Amino acid sequence: MELPADVMPPSRNAMRDVLIVTLLAVVVTLAHFVLEGRAGLSLADEGYLWYGSQRTMIGDVPIRDFMAYDPGRYYWCSALMRLVGDNGIMALRVAVASFEALGIACGLYVLRRAAANWAQLVVGAVVLALWMFPRHKLFDISICLMLVAALCALLSQPSRTRFLILGAAVGIAAVFGRNHGVYGAAGSVLGFAYLMTSSGTRRSLFSGLPAWSVGIVVGYLPVLFMFALVPGFARAFWQDVLFLVSIKTTNLPLPVPWPWAVDWIRHGLAWVTRDLLIGLAFVALVVTGVGAILVIGIGRMRKRAYAPALVAPVCFILPYAHYAFSRADIGHLALGIFPLLLTFLVVRVSGKRLAGWSSLAGLLAVSALIMVPVHPGFQCTPESCSEVMVGDDKLLLDAGTASSVTLLQRLEHEFLEGGETFVATPYWPGAYAVLGRRSPVWEIYALSPY
Repeated sequence: MELPADVMPPSRNAMRDVLIVTLLAVVVTLAHFVLEGRAGLSLADEGYLWYGSQRTMIGDVPIRDFMAYDPGRYYWCSALMRLVGDNGIMALRVAVASFEALGIACGLYVLRRAAANWAQLVVGAVVLALWMFPRHKLFDISICLMLVAALCALLSQPSRTRFLILGAAVGIAAVFGRNHGVYGAAGSVLGFAYLMTSSGTRRSLFSGLPAWSVGIVVGYLPVLFMFALVPGFARAFWQDVLFLVSIKTTNLPLPVPWPWAVDWIRHGLAWVTRDLLIGLAFVALVVTGVGAILVIGIGRMRKRAYAPALVAPVCFILPYAHYAFSRADIGHLALGIFPLLLTFLVVRVSGKRLAGWSSLAGLLAVSALIMVPVHPGFQCTPESCSEVMVGDDKLLLDAGTASSVTLLQRLEHEFLEGGETFVATPYWPGAYAVLGRRSPVWEIYALSPY
């Protein structure tokens, strides 16, 4: 786990590096979008985001007027959808992809501080893109990467300005998801503990904490303004918080797929291997999260220095492990694994050339084996999918989803020509979005037993 503190390759032009990293992130995101932008549609989970973005476009308020995530993602999507004058599913996916590019750029910024050459960075970008799943939750992944990048910048050169920026990142994260605000604060505290281990950085910590606190408030100002200026929003927001407190969870839990629970008989070798790797990934979240903190903590007591590019993602492994374990499926593993991925990538690209490339190739292969089968572009083959018009967009849909969309369009033609509304339940918020109709009920995703 030890990594020299000066792993950042010397650069004659830091701005050039930022531009190249940003360009690489855009290229990788564009390739990802071209490969699967039109493939698949989830009327449940993706429909939840799509419907909310449509309603936000015309002035409805997330949480107050319809069941929703925290408001940030809806205002991001609705702003870009309004900009292009389109409330369709492809416009939504473009808006999400633009945020994905920001997240990948932040991840590559951290990785660049350790990578010996640009080829390693390209491989790292592909690894990050493979784990960009599920499509409707890329905001959550990108927010995580932004938090890691902000902490990395602070650890590289502590200053009041960078404390302020990190605090603002935590506040903005909470605008997109309250859980991200908590994870961001927890990761920040671990980073502050690292700064406490040196007398030189300890002074900057004490002077920077007020700036960090102010930054959180500044970053969270959009929601604070909504509390003050949007009638009914504050009450709806706190009711939502109290509901989550009362049920003591943010997700419907699933059993953890530990590697020792793999069914060795029912599936073929490839799928057994994949299941085993998924289980090992859950183990790695805990073992690496705890182990890396202990190694760095003991090393600091022995006056060893560690690279900010290593320390920053390590600080977020355990906070985001909570996200992965909150509903232990492949989707939530992908949402919670990025600090661990960055930690592995930083260690590998900073190693000896042969060992580093071998490790990178192994990580790329493992990532592909785990993640490629769940991507819509892989699942939707010409034999299994057909072209279906969804609004003005042509999508490639599997037979079941295509049948559902066709049914909705037929029912609209037969029963809703006068502009009437309808109820789609329990898990079909996308039905409203497909037909451009408003749900007559607030709870568009029937999870609550109350």
